[in-house]
Amino acid sequence: MEDKVKTYSLGMRQRLGLAQALLNKPKLLVLDEPTNGLDPAGIREFRDLMRELAQSGMAVFISSHMLIEVEQLCDRIGIIQQGRMVTEQPMDALLKATEQQSILLRVTDPRRVARILRRERIRIKRITEESLVIQLEKEKYIPQLVRFLVAHHIDIYAVEPLKTSLEDQFLELIDKADRLRGGQMGA
Repeated sequence: MEDKVKTYSLGMRQRLGLAQALLNKPKLLVLDEPTNGLDPAGIREFRDLMRELAQSGMAVFISSHMLIEVEQLCDRIGIIQQGRMVTEQPMDALLKATEQQSILLRVTDPRRVARILRRERIRIKRITEESLVIQLEKEKYIPQLVRFLVAHHIDIYAVEPLKTSLEDQFLELIDKADRLRGGQMGA
């Protein structure tokens, strides 16, 4: 049997390991990088199964560096850096915790718009040929921004608030933890 398993693809070995872990119907299922080696259909099947298990009362603990997968699957998150818990909270709360709002603007001349907005001390995160992404303090400032751009004769084709990703929040929290730890070491 062992020889046959060696010939399995990584995705098949992942499925086999999951099946073995579920045989005894545990109350807590601990998985490390569970979607590694799975194809897109397998990842979707895995997500569906994890949701079913959680709804049935099983606690599922997932350790993963695949943040997009964690964001789509988990309802609570804990971030550990260098053996220390940086945060542990509901996923929704973490994703809403950002104080800043990223906005995608599709405009006629993004570089000109960027120059105008920089003069107003608005942070430009990214510029392409057709759009730019800016950072506003709060979403409620969008109408004010639109009026400002129209007053500067800017043609606006789209204004789209961008959802804060888990990756964005993760990097922000890790950076903050590094700064705090650096400040403590120097004290």
